[in-house]
Amino acid sequence: LEVPFAPAALASLSEPGIFRKYERVLLLGAPRGGAARWLASHLGCRVVVAAPDPVAVAFGAILNRGAHGQEGVVFCRGTETALPVRDRAFTHAWRIGAPDDPPAALAQAFAAVRPG
Repeated sequence: LEVPFAPAALASLSEPGIFRKYERVLLLGAPRGGAARWLASHLGCRVVVAAPDPVAVAFGAILNRGAHGQEGVVFCRGTETALPVRDRAFTHAWRIGAPDDPPAALAQAFAAVRPG
């Protein structure tokens, strides 16, 4: 079974001391939500998954319901350059894979993340 993300990489990004249960993560590049469910179940954080394809968003939400107990994972439709989130609403913004437009994607991610 091929896993499209590396759990060890997610674990290292969220080591104790830099990551707490009250964290809000904006996750891009993972529309089916596997990485989001892993983060929520292992770390107890809340995760918003943004994806441009409405079918992928709906499918991710269905998979999430089947995972039972992942209330901390929410799916929304949006592109990496036009996110439907408030500025400074997240403590982390993570991207799995390379964005199509890195400067625009980084600008949106920086706007979504709180200072500090």
